[in-house]
Amino acid sequence: MEDKDFRDDLLIADLPKLDKDMLDDIVKNPIVYNFQGMAPKMVFTEAILCYFENVTKAFKKLGISLPPHVLHFILQSERPKTEFKNIEVENRTKYRDEESWRNGTYIFKNGELTYFIGAPDYQKPSPLSISTHYKVKTNVRL
Repeated sequence: MEDKDFRDDLLIADLPKLDKDMLDDIVKNPIVYNFQGMAPKMVFTEAILCYFENVTKAFKKLGISLPPHVLHFILQSERPKTEFKNIEVENRTKYRDEESWRNGTYIFKNGELTYFIGAPDYQKPSPLSISTHYKVKTNVRL
């Protein structure tokens, strides 16, 4: 007989709140990477590389080493979730406007949100600024 998971007694309506509570807890003290410059493509490329590096670090902390092409496949997959061992990876792109920082990769271990790596989030420049600015938020630490 399998052990009962705390999620077994939850109603589907409770899941978004639980998920938001877990995410809020993780991002209270996030590491924030800022990328800013005059060349939009270069700034975005730097932000994307930072994103992939942090996802790779998170997997390594969980004892999983994936070749770059497999990692890229998982992160670019049309499937909302990928599962292996006791790890579940979810890529979210559904948030808009003020909530867009929540887009990114959610890594769960044994059903609990362990790591969050935010997708590069475009920051709207001030009227006086002509540079491009992206942020990547994460809770992955060295």
